[in-house]
Amino acid sequence: MTAATLPQSTPIRPSTSRIGAIVGGYRVEARVGAGVTSVVYRAQDLEWGRTVALKVLRPEFAARAGHLRSFFREANLVARLDDDRIVQIYGSGQDGDRAWIAMEHVPGGTLRDLVGERGKLDPEQLVGVALEISKALAYLAENGIVHRDIKPANVLFTLDGRVKLTDFGVALDCTSADPAGAHGVGAGTRRYMAPEQMTSVEIDGRADLYSLGAVLFYAITGAAPVPFDPNGTSKVDIDFGWASSHPLTLLIRRMLAANPDDRFTSARELVALLETRHFTALPERLVAA
Repeated sequence: MTAATLPQSTPIRPSTSRIGAIVGGYRVEARVGAGVTSVVYRAQDLEWGRTVALKVLRPEFAARAGHLRSFFREANLVARLDDDRIVQIYGSGQDGDRAWIAMEHVPGGTLRDLVGERGKLDPEQLVGVALEISKALAYLAENGIVHRDIKPANVLFTLDGRVKLTDFGVALDCTSADPAGAHGVGAGTRRYMAPEQMTSVEIDGRADLYSLGAVLFYAITGAAPVPFDPNGTSKVDIDFGWASSHPLTLLIRRMLAANPDDRFTSARELVALLETRHFTALPERLVAA
């Protein structure tokens, strides 16, 4: 990519003038999402002619060195991952006061969208989704990564129904000298957060398994489980209602155990169960009290 082959960047201002602007060689086409610190756009790659998701750090955060480092930390972390179930990073950079990350565009919506459209999902429909997310979590754990923000909005679908994980902004990189980066204790989304995540950064992939259990609970019931009290004195209320008889709920109950030692030892163990469908014969003793 050379500057001579690309139009000059157009400043993005906080208005509808963002559409059509050019940032880092990408033409902004539509706003598709937003968070506290950044906005995500659908954009066109002017060199390769492909559609991308362009994540742009809000200017007020781009001016802060800590937020800027954290933003690019996410890009660098995801860029080294190579798994079909994780949204791919194409590049990142800074264009004037605009920091950006160009990512794979996944146009099939999110699990949150799906539940919003259809209401409660049949557990049988979720077995494949659970398997694909579990495979992604197994890959992450085996590469020293704890996502820390598994939630329905971060589970994306391609148009042909494949599952992809996104948003590694608060991930722990256990291979780094600074695993948490700028995001310490309690980073993530409380409704889907493991109890140990609320009080420590000394966590492992079993925290992501808890979050996966909370996501699947949400998909079946239409509501996230009531979060644990940070001091661990309260228990999550697990009531699957009409779906209680489905064997997948046994696995979800185990994922939602308060004590990490009562969950599956790893995502790889969960993958093995889901692939063989042996979970249909799980004894009750596997359900944590």
